[in-house]
Amino acid sequence: MANYETDEKIYALATAYYPAALAIIRTSGEGTIEALSSIFSAKEKLLKSKSNTLRHGYLFDREGRKIDEVVLSVYHKGHGYTSEEAVEITMHGSLPLINKLSLTLEEIGFRKALPGEFTYRAFMHGRLDLTEAEAVEEIVSAKSAQAASNALERLGGNLSTLVSDIKSRLVDILSSLEVQLDYAEDEILEEWVYPDAEVKSIIDVLDRVIGTYEASRIYSQGAMIVLAGKTNEGEQGDRIFERGDHEGLYRGGVHTARPSCPPFRYRRAQSSRRGGRGGGDCEVQKPHEGGGPGFVYHRRL
Repeated sequence: MANYETDEKIYALATAYYPAALAIIRTSGEGTIEALSSIFSAKEKLLKSKSNTLRHGYLFDREGRKIDEVVLSVYHKGHGYTSEEAVEITMHGSLPLINKLSLTLEEIGFRKALPGEFTYRAFMHGRLDLTEAEAVEEIVSAKSAQAASNALERLGGNLSTLVSDIKSRLVDILSSLEVQLDYAEDEILEEWVYPDAEVKSIIDVLDRVIGTYEASRIYSQGAMIVLAGKTNEGEQGDRIFERGDHEGLYRGGVHTARPSCPPFRYRRAQSSRRGGRGGGDCEVQKPHEGGGPGFVYHRRL
């Protein structure tokens, strides 16, 4: 955290480091527009650009050689992701050109941003609160559409709004109590009654929020499930699962993956790991009561 200096100009590749039609390099910090104007073909137009506007032109290296044709997205202080002066450079996704522009940016005073530094600056400048800043990372690392949707809602401030409302209600309760403590002998004050219903309502809301954690964690990180049955029937069970016939996994019959032990018992079973058919991971378990060795197929949702 000590290396996150908000008074320095920073840059980072915002798209994947991989050949593509386009790439975006994000820059931020005081003096960003002036610094980039020194290597931009339309210097005066860039310096006079209003916030949230686009400028088309070319970027050059320090020797005056053309790097690439670009479009610059200009954001003045108080706008954009970090709330700092910023420019996003859209260029061709050629790795040699990306490398060349990165080197040129460092030569004119930019440094490569540390991981998460743009979001850190957005947080430090009040652009995001802590829950919203965490939601950015959750969106990037989401393993399902539902996980991304949940994180997007938090980025939009729904959790922040809920927490703020709870805080306001608690402050109201505490302030009324403190008035009674400070002016207990004042006859103009009515007798203070403990707001039992309000406190219970707040606790209920908090319980509901806490109760969503486990489901959100599964959506975000995935969950390990078990398809168990006779040896080499894991693939059949996998197909049953994929077509949505979850109950079919637990019905008897030759062509179903009938478990030889209760779901998730494999976590406590003594087992040896080996490669299953179709490339899946599987475990051969020691017998459980009422059944023989089972095939356990691991699948992450």
